[in-house]
Amino acid sequence: MEQIDDNEYILDVGEKFTNKQTGKTHEVEEGVCPNCGNNDLSYGSLEPSDDCIFYEWTCDECDAYGQEWYSTTFTGHNITLSE
Repeated sequence: MEQIDDNEYILDVGEKFTNKQTGKTHEVEEGVCPNCGNNDLSYGSLEPSDDCIFYEWTCDECDAYGQEWYSTTFTGHNITLSE
């Protein structure tokens, strides 16, 4: 975990994050708010960033918000040849 400022953190999959208000700890995982553990996130649109993509999200339970990041790798081609 890297703390950027008082309210902003960079969290990697599998890390644990402790809510400052409740003292409860939640593991960082896809589709789950790391602050409160709620799995009802509201997502924005997909955004590309270098070799990653991310979704903006807002937690419907605790109003935390952030970005859910995914790595992208080349897996192959689809090709259509002109006639």
